[in-house]
Amino acid sequence: MTSEDYLIAGTNDHLLRFDLFGGGPPERFVLPIVVPAIKIDGLAPMTCGGVWLLDGHSARLFRLTRDLAFARDDQNAGNVAAFQPEGGGDTRTIAVALPAFLDLSGEIAPMPPLQPIALAALATGHALLLNDGPKTTSWLRVITPDGKPLGDAIKLRSRYFALAARNDGTPHHLMFAHVNGNQARGATLELTETGFSLSSDPTTIPLRRFGGRGLISSLGKFLYDTGSPEYRWVPVVAQKRQTYAIQNQVVTPVLDSGEPHCVWDRIRLDACIPTGTGVRFEARASDDLSALRTVSGSGWIAQPLPYLNGDGGELAGKRRIAQAATDPLRQSGCWDLLLQNVSGRYLELRISLTGDGRFTPHLRALRVWYPRFSYAERFLPGVYREEPIAASFLERFLANMEGINSVAEGRIADVQTLFDTRTAPDDMLDWLAGWFDMALDPRWEDHRRRLFIKFAPQFFNWRGTIRGLGRALRIAFEPGLTEEDFDPEAPDTQSASSVRIIEQFALRGRLRPVSRASLATVVQPLGDRQSGTWSVGEGNAGLIQRWTAVVAESAPDTQKISGSFPLSPITGLEQEWANFVQTHLGFVPIAGAREQQRLSAYRSLRPDGSFADFASLPSSDRVVWVRYLKARHRHIAAFNARLGDQKFARFDDVPIPHLLPSHPILLEDWLS
Repeated sequence: MTSEDYLIAGTNDHLLRFDLFGGGPPERFVLPIVVPAIKIDGLAPMTCGGVWLLDGHSARLFRLTRDLAFARDDQNAGNVAAFQPEGGGDTRTIAVALPAFLDLSGEIAPMPPLQPIALAALATGHALLLNDGPKTTSWLRVITPDGKPLGDAIKLRSRYFALAARNDGTPHHLMFAHVNGNQARGATLELTETGFSLSSDPTTIPLRRFGGRGLISSLGKFLYDTGSPEYRWVPVVAQKRQTYAIQNQVVTPVLDSGEPHCVWDRIRLDACIPTGTGVRFEARASDDLSALRTVSGSGWIAQPLPYLNGDGGELAGKRRIAQAATDPLRQSGCWDLLLQNVSGRYLELRISLTGDGRFTPHLRALRVWYPRFSYAERFLPGVYREEPIAASFLERFLANMEGINSVAEGRIADVQTLFDTRTAPDDMLDWLAGWFDMALDPRWEDHRRRLFIKFAPQFFNWRGTIRGLGRALRIAFEPGLTEEDFDPEAPDTQSASSVRIIEQFALRGRLRPVSRASLATVVQPLGDRQSGTWSVGEGNAGLIQRWTAVVAESAPDTQKISGSFPLSPITGLEQEWANFVQTHLGFVPIAGAREQQRLSAYRSLRPDGSFADFASLPSSDRVVWVRYLKARHRHIAAFNARLGDQKFARFDDVPIPHLLPSHPILLEDWLS
């Protein structure tokens, strides 16, 4: 876009100029025929309203005026004034030779031959050329507004293929897109009278989903083309990344064992220590607390590096979130460290954390074990402790075995935590339920599972009673289950939202049992309220005949019904239709009419939609209809076998009848 609000677009052999202010169709400018032919590889605006045109294939840079005519050198302009009319008027032009251009193919010492691949312009009128050089290098060249090279080209550190300039002041900000298309690099450009200098921005900006089509500057921002079908331009912004300090140091509070000359045993650390990071321990101990507090920089003893064990945390009765699961790939879990030469009542630890800036150690919990259970003192003769150096080695060597045995002994001592529903791990609840020969519903939440196991013996005592059945339904369906629901002394009062159990004897005298000996007996209680009502055996023909007799008395000119009797109001005879079906059917059907209304609305919105798509939409009528079909026929294959010619892939595809069904099976289903 030029400084005069024109948008210039280039094709193979001509230019199109769009007037962004006045509008209208674009103007077409044919490029002159030159040898070799001009191929447009880049366009950039000039300060005079003209355009830079890059022919990278032939290594030429053309200057076009605001009229999209090629700029002429002074020696080719001629004496224009001698050809102008005396009385004024339109200015005349003369034919000129081949338009002048800057040949970029020559060598300019110390720069090797380059291939220009991208073009950008500055607010000062200078043109920037990104050139592809030998040995996968990139070079930057600056061209003055009058078409002369400014100084020598500068070699860039990496290979780039796209360039954009942001004209928001001095120095000028540039952005280069890397040749692999996954990152961009910023730089600042300073111009002088004899040359230019380029300073690189240390920030490397990643490009996500870069389509490799263009890198531009607009409204003070750099943007790149994603190459998506929507042609979306995304701002080039630095991605925020989480960084950490390279190192840090933590000193723990003084730990008191309460035992003089205590030999501190080991450290167990729940942590994640990724590759490239580290955790180092230093320890000092003393029986004099004041000595530790007054002398802060001495007495520290470096300890071995911790190692990742495979048995997880040693604390029993903790939830899974509090237990460090061993993950060797992430270097996460419970870490062990056997303390060396640390003896005294009071202990102080100094922890040094190191990282690489991108990753850091994550410490969750730290536990110090004491005192050390000495196998050498308890189980070996005193001769093994006479030599100090050998005794120290033997003590530390056997401490490793003691640590392994202590973990196993601790699990045996804490086995009772597996039998308590308050402390048992989640994966042990199914095992506990198996003691009662019960399988827990996997959809139950943790709180419900634990409550059921805790009160299982009491719940089984209620089996076969109203209380037991009610508790079973509440356990399965109701939210907010509490211990009060299992209290045997609690009253059996139930709120309106609770499960209500109705025993069959309570319904005697209210419902009349219906026998399915024949279809007629099923429908007869509904329609046989007066003599001469319609029966199922008459089918559509009998119902239509009765309707015709009724209509002949009230509206003899109405159109007669042919085919099937409608189960929705007939236009103009709504009240007569309602009275008729109430008399002969015993009710006024509305479900089929409502479904037809919904289907008409659906097809007006989606003409290409199928009935299966419509049936998948939520509808209370369809839910009841499909539920009844599934309960009665069980399988769709059995349903199709009963129908004969009509076949359905599933029960959801069976429409609710809006006409009286002619098939006896569908008629029975609808009436039921």
